Amino acid sequence: MPEAESEEELVHVQEALRLLGVSRTTLHRWDKSGVLRAYRTAGGHRRYQKTDLLRLRNREQTSEQRGGHS
Repeated sequence: MPEAESEEELVHVQEALRLLGVSRTTLHRWDKSGVLRAYRTAGGHRRYQKTDLLRLRNREQTSEQRGGHS
């Protein structure tokens, strides 16, 4: 996983789960499939860019409003 340029932009897994309203399993599946990009800390913990999370959330909401799935 790539290293982030600025840790200010990154959020912990718990915050990502809260923002997206999904399970940890879904979050990790999206990471593995390339839907969402995770960054690793020096200690090996996953972090996510808040802007990526918000973009994905908006895309999911738009898809649901149209009656489809992304």
